[in-house]
Amino acid sequence: MSEAQSVQESGPERVVRAFWGWSVALGCVLVACGGSAARSSGDGGSGGGSRRAISGDTGDDAGTSSAAAACDLSGSWIAQRNTRNTALGVPQLSTNWSYLQIEQHGTHFTVVAGFDCGYVVRGTTDVSLSDTTLEATAQKASDAAGTKGTFMPTADGKACELSFERIYAIRGANKAKFLDAVWKVGDAPKELPAFPMPTNAVEGMEDWDGDGHEGLTQLTGFGDRYTAQIDWYALHGQVPQHALQFGGDGVLTADYDEHEALSKQTPAILQTSSTPMPPGYGFMLRADAARVTKGAHPELETCKNVQARAIEKFGDPPAP
Repeated sequence: MSEAQSVQESGPERVVRAFWGWSVALGCVLVACGGSAARSSGDGGSGGGSRRAISGDTGDDAGTSSAAAACDLSGSWIAQRNTRNTALGVPQLSTNWSYLQIEQHGTHFTVVAGFDCGYVVRGTTDVSLSDTTLEATAQKASDAAGTKGTFMPTADGKACELSFERIYAIRGANKAKFLDAVWKVGDAPKELPAFPMPTNAVEGMEDWDGDGHEGLTQLTGFGDRYTAQIDWYALHGQVPQHALQFGGDGVLTADYDEHEALSKQTPAILQTSSTPMPPGYGFMLRADAARVTKGAHPELETCKNVQARAIEKFGDPPAP
């Protein structure tokens, strides 16, 4: 498929066209799986499917690896992280997805592009995002580009040691004011209390979904929540050499923190925020396939494919 066929030329999609063009050159782009995070075509089943450890795989996604070295992340990757929070003493499990494009030279790599592909939460009630919210999140939230890390052989030469710097993201708030003005990629890490967050539109909450409510809209079984969120995560662990998918509890650790500010438009029953309980765990899957997303909503379709492929490989988002 030619670059011109991948996405349309005009408007903000010009940036996405360049993003996908880089993928096509590597031959590492997404399988068009379809579906959404609400359904699983995988082998994990409901519940704890995403907890199982994957030491390494060169199975049906392998194709021809672009990694000539034993420890090389060059290419396109689906990343999933599973985290645990509590709200009013009740556990909540969150499954978060990202799409990353990585260049590696020697033992050092750089994330050159990436999408924040949303999340679901399982607990006393499920939390999810609409397609409109997911698309806005993919377009605006992530500060992944420029993030660095290392991927190198272990001392015994039998595995690879992976370490990401922190990847920050913000949702439902003015990114320039509340993230970029406080921290930029390449700066030393900052803890989230250093980031002031708005509580209303006057202060800088933004209606990312265009639904007339302040901030980002979360869909729950008890109604909608309107929030501004900021978080960071960093993956690290020892993984097999040449592996095209790896991770799980005890294999790939996900350090993280998150914070939210709630709009007063949120119903009182939903005004309680959760408390992070790090660390979590993560998975990574090399995206190797036949076609790229095209059309009017490439970021949205990409993230739907990311979610569906992750669920197929790692199982349904777990519940407490």
